[in-house]
Amino acid sequence: MHALIEKLIKNGPVITDGAWGTELQSRGLQPGKSPESWNLDHPDQVQEVPAAYVQAGSHIVLTNTFGANHFVQKKNSSSKVRFLKSIEPEWISPERL
Repeated sequence: MHALIEKLIKNGPVITDGAWGTELQSRGLQPGKSPESWNLDHPDQVQEVPAAYVQAGSHIVLTNTFGANHFVQKKNSSSKVRFLKSIEPEWISPERL
């Protein structure tokens, strides 16, 4: 088993994040619109989601990239498809492991 997984599970169950789409919709994302476009258009609201999950006790947080692939983005005719690089948010810390 990988050392990181062993470290995560040594103290019991590991809690992950939840429904990104639902959380973004509660922040204003319209149903049927691309959640990935919010990474560019509403980065502050997107960063609120993992921050809230961490604050609630999540050990693992995934990303808002479920539909960030050629097939979905082609369907959405997104002109904003591009790769993003971002700094690690301040609410992530190695001590949480």
